[in-house]
Amino acid sequence: MNEQRHHHIASPTMINSFICATFGALTVMSAVGLDKDGMLAMGIIRLMLGIIFFLGALINIFKGIPNGNLNLISAVCFGLFAGVHISISALDGVWGVEWQPLIFCIVQFFGGLYILLLLPALLDSSLYAWFGQMTGALGLMCQASYGMTMLPLFRYLYGFFFFLYTLLNIYSGLSAVIPELKQGPDARVVIQRYFGKKKKDATDKSEFMAI
Repeated sequence: MNEQRHHHIASPTMINSFICATFGALTVMSAVGLDKDGMLAMGIIRLMLGIIFFLGALINIFKGIPNGNLNLISAVCFGLFAGVHISISALDGVWGVEWQPLIFCIVQFFGGLYILLLLPALLDSSLYAWFGQMTGALGLMCQASYGMTMLPLFRYLYGFFFFLYTLLNIYSGLSAVIPELKQGPDARVVIQRYFGKKKKDATDKSEFMAI
């Protein structure tokens, strides 16, 4: 048990979970609303955490951890790219250069869509971890949609999704050092339990009607 705990502490997974939770909390704050000074501070923090997250993602990739590639995408979308965009947007009026956020929103939307399309390949992970990836992907897409359309509905949605994303990543980080926290069943098991039976019943019914 102690060796397993030391292994989890030595892994960058714990710090990656903390950074993801921080990214989620910062995004919820942006949904509530910040002034220019707050946006500049948020952009700098995202850049600093994005660099650390990027290095942690590379370590996971070298160690063959399946989530390494997703960590790398998150480091770019949540940290590096978002940090540059938010910082420049905060200094928009100072430099006299008009910053166009549309390109950022398009890249952010496709980043969330890409993570969403990868979810079927992550069904062997814990349900809360799988759900955390889904909320992060939906949050990215809703935030990008808000930037492109400025509809208040998308602002509320991405704030809600990233709030869940923050809580799930906090739990993920704590479970690495507290063995009493349960990981729960795999996402594949839960989906097969609640949706596989319905599919089987529908198949049996169609066979009965064919007879």
